[in-house]
Amino acid sequence: MGRSRAWIPLALAFFVLLVPLVASAQGIAQVCDGIECNACHVVDLIQNIINFVLGLSIPIAVGLVSWAGILYFTSAANPGNITKARAIFRSAIIGFIVALSAFLVVETILHAILDEDYFPQGWNQVTCPDKGPTNATLGDLFQEVRGLNPQQGQAGSIPGGGLGTGVGTQIVTLGPDGTALSIGFPTSRSEADLLTSYNNALANYGTQIDTACNTPEGRAIPNCRTKVATIIALETGGNRYEGCNEHGACGPMQVKQANAIGGCNVSTSACSINSGVRYLSRNYTTFGQSFANAAAAYNSGNSTVPGQSPQGLNSAMVRSSNNQEIGCGSSYYAWQCYKNPGGLKETQDYVANACSLLRKRGDTC
Repeated sequence: MGRSRAWIPLALAFFVLLVPLVASAQGIAQVCDGIECNACHVVDLIQNIINFVLGLSIPIAVGLVSWAGILYFTSAANPGNITKARAIFRSAIIGFIVALSAFLVVETILHAILDEDYFPQGWNQVTCPDKGPTNATLGDLFQEVRGLNPQQGQAGSIPGGGLGTGVGTQIVTLGPDGTALSIGFPTSRSEADLLTSYNNALANYGTQIDTACNTPEGRAIPNCRTKVATIIALETGGNRYEGCNEHGACGPMQVKQANAIGGCNVSTSACSINSGVRYLSRNYTTFGQSFANAAAAYNSGNSTVPGQSPQGLNSAMVRSSNNQEIGCGSSYYAWQCYKNPGGLKETQDYVANACSLLRKRGDTC
């Protein structure tokens, strides 16, 4: 009884150390949220568990070695402590090697079956792009991420992106041939930031938004007021007296003078909003009445001809390449492809932010 009770303080100390570690290891239980969970998150969960176990093994090993050292120092009074210390040293070293070996084996397997884009933030950090339907199988996941046979009607996303919140947003939209797509990209702005910008837009420009949405072009956009306020929130944060950017886009909706209605001055808020609503409405009609596509075209340019957007780059609305190395197939617009040809991450972030904000406002993207 005396020997077993001697371990009680150690067990309590270990428990006290373990509780905050478990509480801070949010990744173990929070790899996804409700219906947005899919097969990739199973891999993410495995990754988080093995990372947690490895991290936990380090303080345990240090604690055991420290205890063995104490036994060594007290061996003069009790020679039997040397035997105990050696046994503890041996157990600590073997245990740590086992944990490290398991970590290396899991990492090697994950890197063998997953595309390298799933590790944007580190060798041991899987980032799920919220791919595919919630009932996707592990077989579907591995087939898609290796680019062997992407499922029609789905696309991936830039995994993680390393910016902002990285919260995955599912986007239902259409490809250039009318194919229905469900894609996912992470947001780059927090929910609180987006909502603040949205409220600023309505507070500062609500009357002008209503006027623009009461035009034929505005009425063509479902829930025009909400969607226009969303664009203003993304473009300028809804701030008053917004000027022109380095590309010559001006006002609350950041419209270029070439897109002004009747030659009005886009530096004025009324002109910027009226012209922006017309431009957004035309994109909405042109690209399958999909607001996600309209937002992508608003951000990147609506040219469907390769190399015709500003700076000679492809716009978001060019068809994706059929080359599996660089594209997702011609059933996708370039912005919809998770392989991100042509540096369209800004547009992917933009659409994800828009759809996330609209969802919070009870609207659809």
